[in-house]
Amino acid sequence: MKAKLFLVNLLLSILLNYSFNSLIYSAEPNLRIYPGINLQVQTSIYTHPNNPLVMVGSAITDVYPGGYTSGAYITTNGGLNWQGTNSISNQFNSIIATIGDVSIIIDKTGNYIMTYSAFPPLGGDLKVGISYSTNNGIYWSSTGFVPGVDDADKVLSAADNSSSSAYYGNIYLVYSEFRKAGIYFSTSTDGGRSWDSVKRITPAYNDARVGSSICVGSSGDIFVSWPFYDTLSHNSFVGIAKSSDGGTSWSSKDTAILVNTVRLGHRLFLNGTRLNGIPTINIDKSSSTRNGTIYVVSTEKSAFNSPALDSFDIIVHSSTNKGITWNTPHKVNQDVSVTNKYQFFAAIDIDKYGGLNVVYYDSRNTSTNDSFQVYLSRSVDGGTSFQDFLVSDHKFKLQVINPTLFGIPGYIGSYIGITSGNNTITPLWFDNSTGIYQAWSATIKFGTNIKTIPQALYDISTGMLSSKDTIEVYLRQTFFPYLRIDSAKTLLDSQSYDANIVFPRANSGSYYLEVRNRNMIETWSKNPVAFSVGSVLSYDFTSSASQAYGNNMIAIDGKWCIYSGDVNQDGTFDASDLINISNDINNWTTGYVATDINDDGFVDKTDMVMAYNNTQNF
Repeated sequence: MKAKLFLVNLLLSILLNYSFNSLIYSAEPNLRIYPGINLQVQTSIYTHPNNPLVMVGSAITDVYPGGYTSGAYITTNGGLNWQGTNSISNQFNSIIATIGDVSIIIDKTGNYIMTYSAFPPLGGDLKVGISYSTNNGIYWSSTGFVPGVDDADKVLSAADNSSSSAYYGNIYLVYSEFRKAGIYFSTSTDGGRSWDSVKRITPAYNDARVGSSICVGSSGDIFVSWPFYDTLSHNSFVGIAKSSDGGTSWSSKDTAILVNTVRLGHRLFLNGTRLNGIPTINIDKSSSTRNGTIYVVSTEKSAFNSPALDSFDIIVHSSTNKGITWNTPHKVNQDVSVTNKYQFFAAIDIDKYGGLNVVYYDSRNTSTNDSFQVYLSRSVDGGTSFQDFLVSDHKFKLQVINPTLFGIPGYIGSYIGITSGNNTITPLWFDNSTGIYQAWSATIKFGTNIKTIPQALYDISTGMLSSKDTIEVYLRQTFFPYLRIDSAKTLLDSQSYDANIVFPRANSGSYYLEVRNRNMIETWSKNPVAFSVGSVLSYDFTSSASQAYGNNMIAIDGKWCIYSGDVNQDGTFDASDLINISNDINNWTTGYVATDINDDGFVDKTDMVMAYNNTQNF
């Protein structure tokens, strides 16, 4: 196969037979994770740091009327099924009375830690309460209280689960104080069992700053955000605080990011309900080049310095220097041809590939703006551009809760959740489509699934591969010189012949797929395939010879396999491959080497015979 002839034939193929494989954006049907008669609002969700198939969720519930309980929900199979309770209880099966603002995390050892607001035993103002479970949510510790709290609101927590951090294993929480008028912080170094006395981390200026958010970077840096209104300039801001020593000392600024909000404190009022577009912060802990990038999302309105097109758009702000400066903001929701629609309750997640995922409520498909759906926007370029996906398979009309939640007219909660793992994104939201607010989820798959069989590894007797070998997959441009745009490497499954991979840098478009391993001959897809960020692309080389450019495969046992034996990876079988194999046979070479074509650990005559036969065929 000569390179020049190959490119000419490839170009003719494009011109004469250009087509796309069908591509389906993959979102599983929506699921009520714990159906019943109880209220479930203000949802959060978290992925196990050591097992991405395990996730936990939480919600404010009304097992006691008025929202005085907390639900905890667990999945062990990536969100396909859930179990749990609407009212966490201790080992004596006594319900643990909470009030609200429940959120849940998992620490490095796998313990579940729930933070919430609660009344102290002797009465008084709301405090910060904590319960933890060491047995996967079967029962929970009775409420422990963070010392030094006066009057708490909007409690959120974070775990330092990065082994590269000097503070690996620490648990942190933040909340808003009413009378002390600021954001306060506390640390636990023993899995939530005990906590430091709280400290103020915001500037001295008195403002409630209700709605803080917290994240921890892979190096242990802690970042906190909050809404702030400057009464002197009459401008709204996102305040940012940072600690690089595990929360011992802080630098903070109320006016870190100028924003344009509809109302003070990022609050919204629609359909008689109190809703929020409060800022939410997260940080990239992936292995991508954007590791350490901080992102803040909030609902904002159009202005001369804002990319928002109307009064209710989700805007993302980013910083690549630990919050010292902030980049040009970008609009998250891509409904560019539709204005005066509502987007709010934005939740943010950065997956292990550096993909930025934002989930939110959206009215773009309702002319009257009174019904909503859940959308996901995903960016693979650090928040510069996004692609939108409809997540919810039903509409819902947010309405007031009767009787009122906590006695606050119109209040239905302040946020929803999102997490990722195992090439999936999992939002957890609440809606009243069934007549009562309940927690809903959907499993959103992304990535690429390539099915291929290396000729030398296929075992007819078992129908399996003799070993799991590494496969490399490339996305190539569809025009000369067919540059490689992105690449990924993973193990090929020996039973399913599947390689599940993610292309972290490619934008949506059409590409040729190129597959290689250490001695398979380079093979391309027959035609360009459509690749979409945030979607699942599947391509099966084994189903037909026509799946490969030039029908360049061999049939074995009814399956189409890619030829093995191109030891030097020059795109052809020839004498140079045989010489390399012969030399390694004479040298008694063993181990994982390209000349061991059948991967049995030895370079021998079996490898030589297969390479020789393919040399003759080519």
